[in-house]
Amino acid sequence: MSNHATKSIKSVIGFLASLLLLLTGVAGCGASSQDSISGEAKPTNPRGASGQKPMTSDSALRKTIKLNSGYEMPMLGLGTWTLSNDVAEESAYFAIKNGYRLIDTARYYGNEIGVGRGVRRAIDEGIVSREEIFVTSKIMPGDYQRPDAAIDDSMARLGLGYIDLMLIHQPGRGEILLTVLSSLSQEEARSISENVTWGVRKKMADGKFSVPFSRFLGYDRGEDGGLIINEDEAQTVRLIFRLYLEGLSSYAIAKELTGRGILTVTGKEKWNAATINGVLGNEKYTGNARLQKTFTPDFLTKKAVKNTGQVPSYYVENSHPAIIEPAVFDMVQAEMARRTKCGRRYSGVSIFSGKIKCGECGGFFGSKVWHSTDKYRRVIYRCNNKYGGKKCRTRHVTEEDVKVAFVAAFNRLVGEKDEMIANAKTVRSTICATEDLERERSALTEELTVVVKMVEECVAQNARIAQNQAEYQERYNGLVGRYEKTKARLDEVMESIAAKEIQRERLTGFIRTLERQGTIAEFDEGLWSSMVECVTVGADGVLTVEFRDGTRA
Repeated sequence: MSNHATKSIKSVIGFLASLLLLLTGVAGCGASSQDSISGEAKPTNPRGASGQKPMTSDSALRKTIKLNSGYEMPMLGLGTWTLSNDVAEESAYFAIKNGYRLIDTARYYGNEIGVGRGVRRAIDEGIVSREEIFVTSKIMPGDYQRPDAAIDDSMARLGLGYIDLMLIHQPGRGEILLTVLSSLSQEEARSISENVTWGVRKKMADGKFSVPFSRFLGYDRGEDGGLIINEDEAQTVRLIFRLYLEGLSSYAIAKELTGRGILTVTGKEKWNAATINGVLGNEKYTGNARLQKTFTPDFLTKKAVKNTGQVPSYYVENSHPAIIEPAVFDMVQAEMARRTKCGRRYSGVSIFSGKIKCGECGGFFGSKVWHSTDKYRRVIYRCNNKYGGKKCRTRHVTEEDVKVAFVAAFNRLVGEKDEMIANAKTVRSTICATEDLERERSALTEELTVVVKMVEECVAQNARIAQNQAEYQERYNGLVGRYEKTKARLDEVMESIAAKEIQRERLTGFIRTLERQGTIAEFDEGLWSSMVECVTVGADGVLTVEFRDGTRA
């Protein structure tokens, strides 16, 4: 750095420490956070809740210094040390939105991906161009022997085309300085992390949230920052859910979409199973949003872990337009759980996969190919346990055998249509009723709210007034035990409600199909997928079709 630049920096009171921390890569200089899903932003106070305004202004944000290379670098920027990828994305995006033009990251921070997402999001929304943003990253000591590769890796993680300034992290004998600065800044970083975390969780509790994305299959971002349906992509989402319920695996669905020439949300021609699983498991397609699925227990390591009750989780209903009915989503989750319990890898290569069961051992039949290389080639289905452990005596079946059995069973069902429909409606109105469970759910939810408030008051009182700590701990443990017991029962009730709603939806579809359908002369894939639960092959070779209302024929 030139003497002129150094003098310029020294002449700006208050910036010396910030720049020194920036060059060693251990400090954040401030951020901004989203106030609501509408996209309004408020600066985050890095000093806590004192109410003091951040000492930044448009003029300060516009000040630059000229490097020896001739490029202008903003003197004030956003540091991202200690931030996770998700928080770094939000911080970078809102910092740019509020006028920051320098964003600092490093491989050591582990958040280059998040920073890149935040910057690209700002660029995609037209807030800035790439040329207006100055991004710095760093080569860590372990990469000193491979600087070119390290720079390429950072560029790939950021995804911004180029990096404006690459620094050497902890150069020379700077370890002592780094240790000192780390000690000084750790408490500040903890304070910033706790303030940001509290603000985010408070907004979650109020039902306010943002969905950070540059591309979201089925949705675009509206003018108010909320989600609006992209109908062309929404058709693909509905197709994915329908194909899964028809028996295809995630891999088979990916292959089907690729074969149809449907592009992914990023414009790629080839789909993969991981993308399909992500769509199938995303509750936001129901118009609802589950918040705080993961959390970061250590603000230094920034490692996110799954939230299994360690911190509050929130479920916001009707937060945006739905693409998939909640009952359909629940059916898919139940089907995913069923396939997981199969014990063997679910193939899903055809509409018969996972639907033919062995009447002797309860296992599933899998497809096998006989004479695969000659003119006698034939596809059959055989129990997967036929030659493993205790051998099953059930014979193999062909697709034609299954089709014939289904046509015959379905026509018998249609012949007794009126009685079948009446029985299904009775089952739907009695066994699938959820009114009592919903009342219990409301009572349990209210109980949890009361217990949480009692815990908060217990902790607050212990902080204000000197107490016998043994008595306090006993009271605290009692409240926590009460909470856990209530929460466990609430989870059971929620699962029961979901199971009944799934069964109700299946029966409704069964009734609707039966009401409009007459006898059939040949196999129909649509009827098979919507009406059949499974086909059981007995030891005597007889095929029994079980329909979704529980009827066997």
